[in-house]
Amino acid sequence: MCIRDRKMQEQLLEREEVIFSKEEACKGARDEQINLENFRYMLDQKIKSLMTDKDGMLKKIEEKERILKDMFGELIKESSTNDRLFQESKKVSAKILVLQRTFDMLGMEIFFWINKTKELLHNFNRSAAKKQGYDKFAVEMREYLDKSDVKQDIKHQIWTKKGIKTEEIMEMLKKDGSSVKFRF
Repeated sequence: MCIRDRKMQEQLLEREEVIFSKEEACKGARDEQINLENFRYMLDQKIKSLMTDKDGMLKKIEEKERILKDMFGELIKESSTNDRLFQESKKVSAKILVLQRTFDMLGMEIFFWINKTKELLHNFNRSAAKKQGYDKFAVEMREYLDKSDVKQDIKHQIWTKKGIKTEEIMEMLKKDGSSVKFRF
């Protein structure tokens, strides 16, 4: 029995070693499973945290998109307002140019009539100074008064009064407030 006992003992020892090694492998596997469970728990927590962060960021992105759309709408509105104002500005500039040209033309016309009036007054004064006859002076005076802004009733008095003198005409014009100046 000894050999048999020994063989059994050896088998038993081998079985115990196998069992021990399997228990060690099971213990290692359990430890590994616990580590994996902990790692899985940590990953789940990280995923939840990232999902929460993702939701917050998505809300911020949506808010930024809304703000961007509003700003873009305002930009388009301001752009169309600027275009409209630019077109109005062009129209006003064109009107100003027309008015400036009209003003310049009127200025030249006024200058022309001022010179023409000065020339007429000069001719009147020269005629009176040379004492060229009453008839020529009366004709020139009538032409001047017809073109001037002297009131109609004053003109009528001057032409209807017989033998009127230059001094009397001047006095009537002064009373009327006319700015006519003669040098006789």
